[in-house]
Amino acid sequence: MQHRMIASMEKSGQRMAQLVEDLLDLALTRFGSSIPLRRTSVDLNTLLREVIAEVGASSPDAQIEFATEGTLIGEWDRTRLAQAFANLLSNAIQHGGAGMPIKVTATPAGENSVEVAFRNEGPAIPGDQVKGLFSPMKSSPGKRDRRHLGLGLYIVDKIVEAHGGKVGVESSDGAGTTFHVTLPQRGGQDAKT
Repeated sequence: MQHRMIASMEKSGQRMAQLVEDLLDLALTRFGSSIPLRRTSVDLNTLLREVIAEVGASSPDAQIEFATEGTLIGEWDRTRLAQAFANLLSNAIQHGGAGMPIKVTATPAGENSVEVAFRNEGPAIPGDQVKGLFSPMKSSPGKRDRRHLGLGLYIVDKIVEAHGGKVGVESSDGAGTTFHVTLPQRGGQDAKT
């Protein structure tokens, strides 16, 4: 009983800390600053496995499949990418079809870039809502968790942008929804601190 209470308190504390961090990131970007980065050498395969294990632990019923190709090492902010990938994976789980797997892939994308994709087989996002998905304070269509502010995809977009990358989405009935993140392995647009 005590262990469950402590785990619940810890999870609430983490959620509150994430909300505060998201609001600070929103304030930074609203005042024209990019999200600050601390670049180090990062193995994307290892980072994604860690994110999948962490998010999977909080969603034990989720079926998450991971496929990777090649050695995917780059100069990125490990913490920020983990935040972005956790947001995308959590989003895929939340909006995916019950009992359907979430597919995460990481592959080379050109000479000096990588692509990470998060795919669920849930209902398609209506076309008129796709454009606003990366806007702040907008919630994803469908199930809405009132504990969140609708900043997740906005923060993902700003983290990827700070790395000099791009994030996009494809969604259709039958094919599900896939978020694609393309990142240069070196350089990019560093944030000004």
